[in-house]
Amino acid sequence: MAPEKKNKSVLEVDDELLDDITQLIHDRSDAALKNILADLYDFDASVIIDNIRDDEDALYLFSLLDDETAGEVILELSDDRREMFSERLSGEKLSDIVSEMESDDATDFVSDLEEEKQEEVLEQLDKIDIEDSRELRELLSYDENTAGGIMAKEFVAVNAMMNVSEAVSVVQDRGEEIDQFYNLWVVDDNNVLAGIISLKRLIISMKDPGKLMKDAMNEDVIYVEAHTDQEEVAKIFRSYDLVSLPVVDSNKRVIGRITIDDVMDVMEEEFQEDVARMTGTDAE
Repeated sequence: MAPEKKNKSVLEVDDELLDDITQLIHDRSDAALKNILADLYDFDASVIIDNIRDDEDALYLFSLLDDETAGEVILELSDDRREMFSERLSGEKLSDIVSEMESDDATDFVSDLEEEKQEEVLEQLDKIDIEDSRELRELLSYDENTAGGIMAKEFVAVNAMMNVSEAVSVVQDRGEEIDQFYNLWVVDDNNVLAGIISLKRLIISMKDPGKLMKDAMNEDVIYVEAHTDQEEVAKIFRSYDLVSLPVVDSNKRVIGRITIDDVMDVMEEEFQEDVARMTGTDAE
């Protein structure tokens, strides 16, 4: 079990700390470095790695992270350092890291790779988990500025004819695989979206565990199709104060979900574009 992370943040890194860590890197004091990294939030680890002066030293420190943590950290790095890591790391190592990411993060990361490295990662991913590879290739096929381009494939769906007790069992089975889910999509036998039920409502419904989901769900569910523009998705989130949203195909079959953190990135892009227009510059 990994050491418990302390409730502290290293948002600004001083030269003395960087010098100490750099010396540990040069001494190849892996145990000490791993202890330091284990005591940090993923974002703070990325700040330190970003501020290590030498690329080789930064890459060495990054290599000490386990694949799951590396997947979180690499997404927080500056563009230049992330690009350097992506070029220097093997396709096999990158595929190990990508396999630990949420599907939407994996899509964003892989889509930024050079075409040759991208295909190398996907081929290696085929060997690790063919289902993950298939889902990633599907997500890469969508325009990055659409609902399909920002959605994740991890979601919880339950059949409308399940009772509350059975639905809770589905949540217990799938819950550890998915970060931050708040709602369940209710579908029919063909995976067509029929309704929605929040975790809060599901828990309350446990008073009647035999109640069918079709009777417990809310039929008035808001959804978007995969090719909906991401700015329209952001508008829907703002208008209805949503935390998550199902994504469906043209036959209204559920194929993914979008969460508020994905939309916050879209809103930030919109804000930057608005500011750029007001100041007469480009978004960059």
